[in-house]
Amino acid sequence: MDGERWEPSDEKCTTCKCEHGQVWCSVRENCHD
Repeated sequence: MDGERWEPSDEKCTTCKCEHGQVWCSVRENCHD
């Protein structure tokens, strides 16, 4: 949790969170569940 880049998610699957009524994803790793 440093300077991660969160952007509106779509194809950028990885670490996701909900904020401001939409889903945001951080380009990281673990894409599969």
